[in-house]
Amino acid sequence: FGWQLLVVTPEQHEHEAYHEGDSSNIFYVQFPDLEKIFKLGRQLIPKPKAHFKVRSEALPIIEIDSRRQAFLDWVLLPDEKITWISSAVKKGLTLAKSHSIDIVITTAPYFSTHLIGLSLARRLNRPWLADFRDPWVTSPYIYYPTKLHRKIHAILERKVVESANVVLSTTELMNQDLITRYPKLPVDKFKVVYNGYDDDDFVDLKPQTERKDSKIQIIQNGTFYGERSPIPFLKALKHFDDRDLNRLRVIFVGKNVLPWQPVVDELGLNSVVKLKDMVPYQQCLQLLQESDILLLIPGGQLILPKKLFEYLKLEKWILAVSANPMVNGFLEQINVSKIADPASPQDIYCQLSNLMALIDQGVQPEPNLSLIQQFEFKNLTGQLAQILDKMAYPVES
Repeated sequence: FGWQLLVVTPEQHEHEAYHEGDSSNIFYVQFPDLEKIFKLGRQLIPKPKAHFKVRSEALPIIEIDSRRQAFLDWVLLPDEKITWISSAVKKGLTLAKSHSIDIVITTAPYFSTHLIGLSLARRLNRPWLADFRDPWVTSPYIYYPTKLHRKIHAILERKVVESANVVLSTTELMNQDLITRYPKLPVDKFKVVYNGYDDDDFVDLKPQTERKDSKIQIIQNGTFYGERSPIPFLKALKHFDDRDLNRLRVIFVGKNVLPWQPVVDELGLNSVVKLKDMVPYQQCLQLLQESDILLLIPGGQLILPKKLFEYLKLEKWILAVSANPMVNGFLEQINVSKIADPASPQDIYCQLSNLMALIDQGVQPEPNLSLIQQFEFKNLTGQLAQILDKMAYPVES
């Protein structure tokens, strides 16, 4: 589409997901070692209350490095990546000396990335596109220890939204939320380009083969946090008798899924449910390809998760444990899913049973392929390119 990207990003760490491919246009910036700071923070900050825990009736409490998270929430604003702002700005200015920079683009979370964009756009005197993949101040997953913390986040968000030439969202609902909260800004600075999938990522996947044990494999990839909890689904599994339960293999793969093992053990599901830490992107896609049912447990009300579009590309049955009207409405148009109420393990059990029956009968999903294709990256990139063209070459009114 006529655009060349130069990407500035923190150096890779083993625990972080990354997409393999051509890296000639990627410039890594060293990320400061925060472990010493975290150790000090754990000593200074008291053990947090239940905000950092997930409790469900008699089930054990899940804690994931809660003092570390408390330190992040109290001290590092807006997030832990703030420590690389100076290095990233310096790298951006250096690249501008050897390359012709037309537009500055930042994408978040992490929202400290937008502070880098704010600085670079001003110092380079270039138009700036701020991409919001998730909500910032209105996110249900950002914890504000005090009213002052929330106010600081709100001030930073306002500075970004007001300063950026274009504010990009990944759903119409998120876009409308920003327009409503910033009524004095021109509506045409707010744009939408949805999440999607890349056809090239699926080219080398091996086709699903019949398993020797004939089990029905269910997989969920991604992190559990906040209302995105596996507990309702796990409770639903307890509704199956031993015969049907033993027909299932459930895999949770992603960052921070391993600490849920005590919950799995407590429910007596350790022979059915397997937890896997993060794996490379292509390996994760292959796991999805080899599964029969893709489990979707979406989060906040304003977003459509990227994994949803990857699920759709695979044309498999989807079990959505979702009270998100936008997600549910979208899935109903695609025609590949059963949707269950996350507040009702009984409903989850019923919808999963329905999918198992369809699989037993050899019924294949018949997705709305023309709608799915709209979210392929080439189409989405074309939409983004049109926005960039107008930013770089504005038409005088």
